Amino acid sequence: MARTATKANLLLSAWVVLALLSPAARGQSAVDFSGSWKLNPKRSDDPRVRIDAVVGPEVSQDSGSRELERTRLRHFMLNRADEFREIDIEQSASDFKIIPKNGNTAIFYFGREHVRNGLGGNLRCKTHWQDSQLVIEQEGEDKTRSIQVFTLMPDGRQMIQAIRFENKRLSTPFEVRLLYDREPTSGS
Repeated sequence: MARTATKANLLLSAWVVLALLSPAARGQSAVDFSGSWKLNPKRSDDPRVRIDAVVGPEVSQDSGSRELERTRLRHFMLNRADEFREIDIEQSASDFKIIPKNGNTAIFYFGREHVRNGLGGNLRCKTHWQDSQLVIEQEGEDKTRSIQVFTLMPDGRQMIQAIRFENKRLSTPFEVRLLYDREPTSGS
């Protein structure tokens, strides 16, 4: 009887150790987004249409500082939409880098909150795994908030980036789903 209990305890201990060594237990995932990605516009939401809906047209009848802030936000969002047509992603155990072909690299760190500069002043950033999805949350000093959720499709050849962006100048939150195709590597 004692021998059976010892075997059961050993099996339970081994299972606990394996569970603690798994990527999910360490706040990581076996999912690797690393690679070059190209936006598939036919299977994605059109960011420009969504921007028009939540920010408004290029030109309006209004004038003054509120209109200047609105048009500045609109241009920022349109530029970001253009930057994300082609991206490279570098992922390690400690960070996640989004490298647009025509833009600035954004680095997000796993396991710790950090600050980066962006729209809304200093942005507090949190990066974490939610099952097999990577979630990046950013909040600015002016309560500008964005959430990006990255999902790798089971075959590993496509990725979805769901974006929600909240700002006091928007009529409603900006939400868009972008589908990317993985670019073949030079060896394939």
